[in-house]
Amino acid sequence: MPTEHTTDVLEYTTGRATITYLRPATRDHAYLVDARCERCHRDVLHGAGDDLDNLALGDRRTHCACPGSYELTDSDGVIPRRVAEIRADLTAREARHRAAH
Repeated sequence: MPTEHTTDVLEYTTGRATITYLRPATRDHAYLVDARCERCHRDVLHGAGDDLDNLALGDRRTHCACPGSYELTDSDGVIPRRVAEIRADLTAREARHRAAH
């Protein structure tokens, strides 16, 4: 005999994850962002692409236990500060490399 089932539709809200750090990946010439999910307060890690002028941020699937997705936000200005620091480091490395050869 068939039984009636009700289907609950889960609503996945888009939360926010605040960017806490930007760093070069050890391989692949890409960049990674550390962020903290504002729902569960877990630290998460996302790839941000390989172009400092056009980092891939925005809406992402969660990397924590929260359902759905979140928007990577930079309310503390981490990205511009770290991009400047990374560029300065790259310039210094290139200068050392040129001086060594």
